[in-house]
Amino acid sequence: MPIGSFENAWINYEHEDGPALLSQAQELEKVGSKAPNWRLVIGSEDYTRRLVNAEVTYSKEGEASMRFTVIGNLRAAGYERARVRFWMGYGTRIVPYFVGRLMDPVDNRSGLYSEASAYALKTQLGHRYFQGRVNYGGFDLREAVDDLWDRFGALDERLDFWGDHSTELINKLGSFGYEVSMTEALDTILEPMQFLSYDQLAGIFTIKRGHLAELGTDEVYSGAGHYLPGEYPADGLAFDASFANYYDDVTVFRRNEEWAGGGGPGAPGGPPPTNPDEGETGDEYDVFVNKTYPTPTAGVSNPGPFTVNEGRDYIVADYPGQQEHAERERGLLVTSLSRGVGPATWECFPCDYDLGDHLTVFVDEQFHDPDYLFSRAQYRQSRIDRVGYAYVVNETTFTMSTRMQGPTAVDADAWAMTTSGLAFENERETIRAAGSPITIDLGVTPYAAPSEPGPVDFEFVTVDGEEVTVDGEEVTVGL
Repeated sequence: MPIGSFENAWINYEHEDGPALLSQAQELEKVGSKAPNWRLVIGSEDYTRRLVNAEVTYSKEGEASMRFTVIGNLRAAGYERARVRFWMGYGTRIVPYFVGRLMDPVDNRSGLYSEASAYALKTQLGHRYFQGRVNYGGFDLREAVDDLWDRFGALDERLDFWGDHSTELINKLGSFGYEVSMTEALDTILEPMQFLSYDQLAGIFTIKRGHLAELGTDEVYSGAGHYLPGEYPADGLAFDASFANYYDDVTVFRRNEEWAGGGGPGAPGGPPPTNPDEGETGDEYDVFVNKTYPTPTAGVSNPGPFTVNEGRDYIVADYPGQQEHAERERGLLVTSLSRGVGPATWECFPCDYDLGDHLTVFVDEQFHDPDYLFSRAQYRQSRIDRVGYAYVVNETTFTMSTRMQGPTAVDADAWAMTTSGLAFENERETIRAAGSPITIDLGVTPYAAPSEPGPVDFEFVTVDGEEVTVDGEEVTVGL
């Protein structure tokens, strides 16, 4: 099968119903017609057979980049700023995995190869400036984003804004000067509201709610598939439930202009009023919500055996929305944190995962009876649970290298993907119960824990030179 072959399906590629390469990525054997496949085009020239290695990262900061080595001299050929397109997949089915602009190619002194980087839209936004003062104060959030995108000059179809949002930005948040990049401005108006902006596959730039808030919804849709232990490398999932039993509450607020510098008395005797404009002056906050204000509500539920100190909160400061939006935001975060959401990493075969994709990854967890560690004469069959983790992808790193065989043939030498994100346990089933203890003859004395020592009385009778008599028995010591 020739490297770089592809079906026409990728031309209208859309990632709406889950990854297109899902079934191929779940198969552990990648041979014959299902072998890894790729295609690289720089400018209008096909570099597929000249690709030596590549690494594509979709980072949690929202930036997508590709670092690669090709046979040839890109800088000498004048390819700086050329468009880079990279497809990957299995057999004849490949998808447009990365689209960006070439930057900083370095030709090797030998003249045999070049090392280069390419960056997608968010990094390019960071290289562009407003070249004047822009004020989005009073704008609807969506209108502000659309205006910024028009100034950037990219095609409208490359911007994907999820949801219908009608939150008016406050005046102090929307003023940006000559030296502010478009990425800085975009993050400033999005981050306090738990919105993310990030590069996606096929050259799409996405804006949507934060992935942590998504886990607070009632349903976690595993649109990117369910994975059983036999469908990914062994021990591929590592989960740390560090958020469980950690926070006591979620507090969301925004100070008013008088107290914008931080610190202030707040309302006398309690939190600030819900609407400070109704006859209240001198209060610290325009927006404020926690488990005691505006109405008593539950905080983060903590499943662990130990309580969390009051005041250990998950803080969302400078929230630019209105009071009702802040209350909704807090409710989503409280639910997600109560579920024991924690960071996770997952190794898998390469697939076209978008950031924010929801997976369910099943892991078989084995539990030994504690007695098994201390009683060597007994063996108890351990219990095995199949545990399902709801997993949201926050970052992906795809790596590959090739080895050249002859003037044209290329074989996959390394092909892997590592992801990181957030996860929580959402289902558990015992697939093998613990068995009864079985006594076995090991031919040795079974281990027995020592009994509690009783009091020991020592009687020193005589000391004669180097001879010491202890309780009637003579011992020799060196003095």
